[in-house]
Amino acid sequence: MNIWVFMGRYDCELFATTHLTEKGAVLTALSDIVEYLGIDERSTRICPRSEEDKPLPWDDDELKALPTTELWEVYRGYCEHLWDDSQYEIEVKQTQVAG
Repeated sequence: MNIWVFMGRYDCELFATTHLTEKGAVLTALSDIVEYLGIDERSTRICPRSEEDKPLPWDDDELKALPTTELWEVYRGYCEHLWDDSQYEIEVKQTQVAG
């Protein structure tokens, strides 16, 4: 059986969650990123590196409404802002349940 794993490291502590769907894993990753970055309705939205692109969504309801392909684009946009952060690392991977 295929599953999706959201895994990461924050301040030398490892964590992971497992998901039956790809979308569930990416949504969890995005929720964790938004929390880590402290983004909320009072914050200035994070913009992608390209000035032509619109700000990245952060609201749970807005993210849940997006198809998985668009969620991956949002995830990649946030990861661009985290690539040099040595305190926080995350990844979403597909794997299989071992029997």
